[in-house]
Amino acid sequence: MSSSSSSSLKTVLPEPITLDDDPVPGVPTSGSPSKPFTLRLIPALKQVQKYSTIPFSIFAILHVSAVVVAPATAGTGVAEELISAGRELYQVSGFEQGLLVSTLFHVFSGVTLSLLRQYDRYNKYGSRKTKIATTRKKISQFPSGDPNDEIVDDKNEGLGGISSLLGLGSRTSLTYKYLGLSPLSFSGYVLVACLAYHVVKERINPLLVDGDSSMIDLSYVSHAINLDPFKSIAGMSVLVGTASYHILSGWNRYLKLFTLRARKRTYGLIVVLTALAFASCFEIKKIGPAYGATARTFNAYIEAL
Repeated sequence: MSSSSSSSLKTVLPEPITLDDDPVPGVPTSGSPSKPFTLRLIPALKQVQKYSTIPFSIFAILHVSAVVVAPATAGTGVAEELISAGRELYQVSGFEQGLLVSTLFHVFSGVTLSLLRQYDRYNKYGSRKTKIATTRKKISQFPSGDPNDEIVDDKNEGLGGISSLLGLGSRTSLTYKYLGLSPLSFSGYVLVACLAYHVVKERINPLLVDGDSSMIDLSYVSHAINLDPFKSIAGMSVLVGTASYHILSGWNRYLKLFTLRARKRTYGLIVVLTALAFASCFEIKKIGPAYGATARTFNAYIEAL
């Protein structure tokens, strides 16, 4: 190359290439919507799901205190007093209806969110199964490097499983691996089934038989336990354990408590509440079965549906 040609060359700074006139297929332009309508619903549904938990969480604290904690720690006499006080609150006009509506909103928003996310994944990846990698990171403001400060923000791992408690690291849950459901979602579905059965036996059946549920107290629970101890005690333990996991794990996510320390404390509280439910059943069982007309009424409640 001649010297004159070399001297004519100039240094040019790199500049970005604009694609306004030639858009890349599949990439939305500035004039097209960035998300389909179904995905734009997700933020609103998240808010509905979040705030609809408040009424049921308050009810759960009151009800668990009276039926689970009090019998095991203070006796059935104190538990009956708490149940009577709670009944005054439950019978306030609109309370029960509001609780039912908020629960239905929570279930509806949760199921709809799950369906929308599955629809989005299907649009992106088709029928192929995709493996979502777990993201782990250390909190930089803890220079000690304490493993209890490790954050695992992956809903598909739930509380991390037993392996995380043993220091072996969190694992993708079996419910997600085989069912495509996070532990929080799976526990929600199980809880809906448990609650439906509980409401039928404790609320709907008495309404069908007597038109009200004024006779429902610990003597009714004791009668049911004495009739079928295994079913009643196992059912109560599963209900309390599932509800504890779902509510506490859910609030962990809302409050962004993802550290191993927070998850260990949550597991501890779940175990304590489930153990108290188990112990309360034996304490309530001591009241004994009902007799005469009361027994016939209680049996009708149990067998109505």
